[in-house]
Amino acid sequence: MAFRMSEQPRTIKIYNLLAGTNEFIGEGDAYIPPHTGLPANSTDIAPPDIPAGFVAVFNSDEASWHLVEDHRG
Repeated sequence: MAFRMSEQPRTIKIYNLLAGTNEFIGEGDAYIPPHTGLPANSTDIAPPDIPAGFVAVFNSDEASWHLVEDHRG
């Protein structure tokens, strides 16, 4: 789903990203006032299922998620 501004207020599910890396860090509901965009460091595109040992990273240029191996221990 691609976000579109609206003339009406609404509450939508967003997926929060870690600033700088765009790593998925959680989800929640966000109130979006009329004529405004998504909160910073978030997307309305759901991440894929994340297998153990991986993290989901959002590519904002492609508007898509990528799974990356997580070697952080």
